[in-house]
Amino acid sequence: MDELPEIDEDWGKRDRLLKHLESMVVSGRVTEPEASRLRGARDPAAFGAVLRDIRLRHAEARFEDAVDDGRMSREEADAFLERMRRGEHTRSLRGHLPSRLFGGRGGNRGSGSPQAGDDLDGGNKPAEAR
Repeated sequence: MDELPEIDEDWGKRDRLLKHLESMVVSGRVTEPEASRLRGARDPAAFGAVLRDIRLRHAEARFEDAVDDGRMSREEADAFLERMRRGEHTRSLRGHLPSRLFGGRGGNRGSGSPQAGDDLDGGNKPAEAR
């Protein structure tokens, strides 16, 4: 698992995320309690734990929709979520997420320019935000 480089990478993006935090709260990508936890995180491990929780919240909603729509089985969703709960939200895991989960976009970023908060949900916005 390549979690440690991901934590360092997340920590390196801290200033950019914090700069855009209010707009992410307004847009609903981050809740106010999550924003408070991000602001209070003083080391890479603490910051990474908050990001993991935010990413998990985003993923849980997507997986629920995918199960409800029949795009994914409950077993598949639960297996991916368990990996994420253990802290695995690496590029390799995102790359293996079924493309049907993201409406054909897969776990990879779209070709557009990155936006504030892309690092929180793997670059995949909810359908209503597209």
